[in-house]
Amino acid sequence: MKKIKTMYKYKTYLLLFILFLLCITKKINSQTLQEVKDYIYNKTEIKHKEIVYKQVIQETRWLKCTNCSLDYNNLFGFYWKKKYLVFSSWEDSIIYYEKWQKRHYTDGDYYEFLKNRPFATDPMYISKLKHIKL
Repeated sequence: MKKIKTMYKYKTYLLLFILFLLCITKKINSQTLQEVKDYIYNKTEIKHKEIVYKQVIQETRWLKCTNCSLDYNNLFGFYWKKKYLVFSSWEDSIIYYEKWQKRHYTDGDYYEFLKNRPFATDPMYISKLKHIKL
């Protein structure tokens, strides 16, 4: 009986250690899509919120990408000099996007605006955004 308790305790510690490692390596994201959506929709003045939310989904593969901008809390794939911008939190990347949008976007078709910016390198980016079902 004592051996079973020891083994159970060992497995519990091992599981906790694995979860800890996953969190450190960001394999488990602290945010969920619903939290990101709520933040974009309720705490920002971002225009075309649905399209911007679709950008998060596209850039991070539904917050499941690995070895991508998400590793740097960068929900939008912003980069400078071929390196992803690093944010201290995913909320900070949304705040950065909001400021970026205010600087560059005035009015009109937002898909057209994104197409004419050096934002996306994929020629199918706009088409992919339009096909994301929420």
